[in-house]
Amino acid sequence: MKVTSAPHDKIFKQFLTNLDTARAFLKAHLPPAFLKVCRLDTLQLVSGSFIDMDQRELRSDIYYSMKTVTGNSNIYCVIEHQSSPHRHMPYRMLRYVVAGMQPYYDARHEQLPLVIPILFYHGRKRPYPNALHLRKELNVPSLAVGLYNSGFLLVDVTAISDSEIMKHKGVALLEFMQKNIFQRDFSAYFEQLVTLLQSDYYTEGQRTASIEYILRAGDTTDPTSFIRMLVKALPQDEELIMTMAQRLKLEGRQEEVRRIARALLHEGVHASMVRRVTGLSQSELKRLHH
Repeated sequence: MKVTSAPHDKIFKQFLTNLDTARAFLKAHLPPAFLKVCRLDTLQLVSGSFIDMDQRELRSDIYYSMKTVTGNSNIYCVIEHQSSPHRHMPYRMLRYVVAGMQPYYDARHEQLPLVIPILFYHGRKRPYPNALHLRKELNVPSLAVGLYNSGFLLVDVTAISDSEIMKHKGVALLEFMQKNIFQRDFSAYFEQLVTLLQSDYYTEGQRTASIEYILRAGDTTDPTSFIRMLVKALPQDEELIMTMAQRLKLEGRQEEVRRIARALLHEGVHASMVRRVTGLSQSELKRLHH
């Protein structure tokens, strides 16, 4: 059932580029003091692509702006999605914060905007294993206390109970899927999954992307039975589910053909022979060889 091409990032962005979903996420995870100041009704998605001082592109997963309750300034929020822990994430998040402030600094504004860094984590290592504070990354951490004392906000869905996630309304489906996607048998979560998929909180695009994500990235002990269960529970989506299942089956076969071709090339079999055996084109074989 598992044929992946960055499906975790894809589903994450599918949900959190929707502003209603984004508001639900921020309501669920921003500290109360932040929510008192941020006007979520003014939330906008803005470009998360920055150019650093060395002219290198720095790209965040999700970047929002919103007004403060006073209405005369902006607050920004950058969300980075990780399905595996990054060793120097505090430094990476600091770069996003500085990049978000840079245009205001360059324009000589009197004040710089608040940029809230959030890490969304759902990896196999549970809970999130690395430091949240930059000072813990430094070679003399004791001297950094007071200099770099604050950490980024962590939304570690692996540490949130399923029952709590189910209360998160418009973002519950994303959090539930990404928390449990690495489990050995995703069918164990079938009942809650169907409840969320049948909810009115989600757009048709989000539901479609969710079904594809489950079929593409999830593991079950009996994929055929899982697909039958999905069709029975979601009869309105039968055509979609079966089309995706067939497509993923075909992709799986193609990947197996590519695996065989790589092995033959590695053993020194001539490319023309590999082409005849596998049916792959010359350009495909070149890509595999490199």
